[in-house]
Amino acid sequence: MDGRIDAGTYTIDFGSVIPSALQYADLPDLVALMAPRPVLACGFRDASDPVAATTAVRFRNALHSPVANQSEYSPASPLDAARLVTWLERSEEARSAP
Repeated sequence: MDGRIDAGTYTIDFGSVIPSALQYADLPDLVALMAPRPVLACGFRDASDPVAATTAVRFRNALHSPVANQSEYSPASPLDAARLVTWLERSEEARSAP
């Protein structure tokens, strides 16, 4: 057993999943707990909701860390392969910089 489940069209890595986490905390809280790790946050379904402005402020506050330049908060933008690869490359470059 390697901690992954193959659902046919996608694979879930349980090292990246916290079951029921959103019942007890929201995403900005979880991002703050993960600091200073880089975060890519995009593709939110409720990005145009009026409450989203408050969430945006909380996200940006949570991302104020030494790796904030490696993090991206783009809630209205979809997560696609190009965005993910660009973010991963930028994060790798930042980690390998002196």
